[in-house]
Amino acid sequence: MAALIAGTDIKVVNGTKIDSIIPPTRTTSKTLVAGVDQIIQADPTAGEITFTLPDAVSNPGVRFFVKRIINGNNNVNIETSGSDTLEGTSNGYSLALLDEHLGIYSDGTASWRIYTKDIFSICTMSATAASFTVTDSPTKFTSWDTVVFSTPGKLVGNLTTDVIDILEFQGPVADGYTVNVLFSFGFTNNNTVTFQLMINGALAGTPISVNANGSSKPVSVAIIEQLAVTVATTLELHITAENGGSITGINASMQIQRIGR
Repeated sequence: MAALIAGTDIKVVNGTKIDSIIPPTRTTSKTLVAGVDQIIQADPTAGEITFTLPDAVSNPGVRFFVKRIINGNNNVNIETSGSDTLEGTSNGYSLALLDEHLGIYSDGTASWRIYTKDIFSICTMSATAASFTVTDSPTKFTSWDTVVFSTPGKLVGNLTTDVIDILEFQGPVADGYTVNVLFSFGFTNNNTVTFQLMINGALAGTPISVNANGSSKPVSVAIIEQLAVTVATTLELHITAENGGSITGINASMQIQRIGR
């Protein structure tokens, strides 16, 4: 009969200590197996990887920990099987950047729960423009000229259509997104200028207005909004001027960041 003695190392048959075994590095998709895939290092250099969780009911208390160890354009996905959920949804999670990780366990029902995670996504676009013509109706700002940073497969700046693409909703709605817009400009005449964030062409959040007093008197506006997004969609900025005209001397940035890390 074997006995475990406090303070001693537990070893496998070949004499290797359990806590010295290096977790395997996976480069291809697979269904995770209890007792085999407890800790996984994921390297998606060769292509996107999807780890499918086994049936939660049949694996009560089983834990998996997945960490991405290489950057690149391919995602590492963690998805449920059948009708199982992960924190109440069937959306799954994706690891898009180096060192992102997700630790999960089965609660014995048809659900997987998170015990640790570090999942991050962000996109920032900037603009420097001499002028932009606006009207008394919302006009999409189309002078974004630089993508400062974007997260592959999640939040990506699209300069062709002057939007930030929210490509993949993951996890509960409560995770949400934070949007920050900083906009400095002048105006060709005295006017009231209103800025509106739009999600798929629908107003999102609260319009922000500022009084502009002419091109020689620059002003700035800051927009901070928190959004819940449940489908792949786009984020854009619309501008309205009460009396029409042009904004000038533009220096702007628009950033969206996934929260609930």
